[in-house]
Amino acid sequence: RLRVAAGSGVSRADLQLLADRTRPDYAFSEAFELYDWQSDASAAWFGSDGTSQPEQGIAQVVTGAGKTVMALDVLRRWLAADPNRVATVVVPTKVLMQQWLVELVSTLNVPVDDVGWAGDGHKDDFADRRILVSIVNSATQDDYLETILQEAGGPDHLLIADECHRYTGETFSNI
Repeated sequence: RLRVAAGSGVSRADLQLLADRTRPDYAFSEAFELYDWQSDASAAWFGSDGTSQPEQGIAQVVTGAGKTVMALDVLRRWLAADPNRVATVVVPTKVLMQQWLVELVSTLNVPVDDVGWAGDGHKDDFADRRILVSIVNSATQDDYLETILQEAGGPDHLLIADECHRYTGETFSNI
């Protein structure tokens, strides 16, 4: 966590140190509880609140309120529904990519081998990964994200666009 905060990067070895082998994969710790708004937003995303179209939406919440954790809950539930599903978290910067990698492993206990990243010199794909965290430039360059999804056989795919307001241009909005 200190290396990420300092901007010096993260490696698979760093992520292995954050893994919690005492709790199930893709699970929050027993002591962890979502805020009411996070649970409500997650339910709304799945359409179980009866007021929204299922599996789409934008969470507009003040900085620091827990949008990432809410997105982790959606990701957890969505991936649990089918072992063949994959997900991409698109971020605008290297720092956010590193933060998401840390949160996936430390907060949601995603196995390190299930997580890949594209950006900052990395080009993982879905051949043996379930979740890809990608800087938007890397995802769109030469249609990288589209290509690796096609190579994986076009699995059900969840796209989480962190800082989505930054992706309004023609290139980025096509993601």
